[in-house]
Amino acid sequence: LALCAGGFFGYRAWSQKHPRAREVEPNNNLTSATPIGLSAPVTARIGRRLSDAESDIDFYQLRLAHQPQKQRLRVRLTAIRNIDLALAVYDGRGALLVAVDNTQVAGDELLPSFGVRVDSSLYLAVRESPEQLAGHTPTENVTDTYTLTVELSPFDDHEEREPNDDDSDATPVGVNVPTKACLGRLGDVDCFRFEGPPGDYVVEVLAGPPGPLLLGFAGVAPTSGRSQTVHLATGSVFTVRRPASYPEAKLTDSRELDSHYEVVITPAPPPVVTDGGAPPASGARRPGQR
Repeated sequence: LALCAGGFFGYRAWSQKHPRAREVEPNNNLTSATPIGLSAPVTARIGRRLSDAESDIDFYQLRLAHQPQKQRLRVRLTAIRNIDLALAVYDGRGALLVAVDNTQVAGDELLPSFGVRVDSSLYLAVRESPEQLAGHTPTENVTDTYTLTVELSPFDDHEEREPNDDDSDATPVGVNVPTKACLGRLGDVDCFRFEGPPGDYVVEVLAGPPGPLLLGFAGVAPTSGRSQTVHLATGSVFTVRRPASYPEAKLTDSRELDSHYEVVITPAPPPVVTDGGAPPASGARRPGQR
């Protein structure tokens, strides 16, 4: 018996340190998180609820070597047919970095790009969406499985580094330098800081997700469209976002969140001189101008 007990606890200690292809229950908190590896799918279930108010929750630990620069985190979570899944990412101290809950029941979840500083570990958690759970008994499914896959890679030179929802985290963008970005979460706001000389410019959003987009500039009401001529000062911050009313409900397909766009800033064409010799008033909007 002693040998059997020793073997069990020895295996348990080993399994808590080495990446697994299937979850190891119980893994309902950070200390019992199942270790996983990069680009190595792990399979699991949302099984018996923890209580009448709390669903099963699966925690995972990703042990990583220190990286001096922010890395691009990409996470894909496949669906379970009768549960609206939600995903959360935590740093090595257990502080929440980002929550992902963009799709409906039976919809895959995707975090296409999120910047993380890698020190030692990241934690991920999968559970039933609090939105679906509100006012209901947690859903159980002991037969169907989901798959969680985590990837980490360097950012490109001219690419947004999420999170960049605030002015302090705005992604720098220059003249004639296409900068790649994506609206990777519902309610996501991408902030950009202009690093060129002051002047009149055309700001364009090329390709990207379907549906309407809003371009916002300091002192100017956000405007629907993908191109705008404005006056930019060095350090001007502008935003790209979806309207608050789009979509009207959570998505059925997360692939829309993986649709990258490019921000391109080019000098505005010079004004055309009229027959009278005086150019017409510039069409560029200035901060504060309506």
